[in-house]
Amino acid sequence: TLGYAIKLDMTTGSGNYFQDERVYQGANIAYATASADVRDWDPTTKTLELINIIGTFASNTALRGNTSNANYTTGTIDTLGDYLDYDTYDNKHIQDEVADFLDLSENNPFGSP
Repeated sequence: TLGYAIKLDMTTGSGNYFQDERVYQGANIAYATASADVRDWDPTTKTLELINIIGTFASNTALRGNTSNANYTTGTIDTLGDYLDYDTYDNKHIQDEVADFLDLSENNPFGSP
């Protein structure tokens, strides 16, 4: 699956996430503060790739698999990471370039809301 994705480095925990499984942060899936589908899970490096993201994932917070019940704590999260192997857009590059010349601190250069 191509499109927007993030890569999370997980820290302590147990279990293995399943591909295409829904994962979430929060008390349960119904009251999740953030959720997404697993694109890939590498248990050796504890790297989790997510797609179909809803909400914002928090660092140092438990992330549970809805089917597998895998449960790990998230490490540092870089939502603008440049994951060339599956992200067809250059989110990080565009953000860095625009920050050099676009100033949104005083007004909206694209017109009034």
